[in-house]
Amino acid sequence: MVTFIKTSKVNKQDIAFAKNMIPHHEAALSMASKQIVYGEDPDMVALAKRIYAAQKSEIELLKKFLKDNDEKPSSGMSGMM
Repeated sequence: MVTFIKTSKVNKQDIAFAKNMIPHHEAALSMASKQIVYGEDPDMVALAKRIYAAQKSEIELLKKFLKDNDEKPSSGMSGMM
């Protein structure tokens, strides 16, 4: 598991990356959820489950990074470039 340490080396790009990745990963959760529920190919459903777990975990890491650096996550896909 990756852990972040609050340092003075965090810059605007680091914050923007974290904020933009959250809605990107949330979109992946939505797509993976649909595949898990409606997909029929067992390999694709298994892949969707792995993607869901990985993206969910990464969202939590990104949110923690932002919180640790006194920032709030972006909401929705509006923060995407």
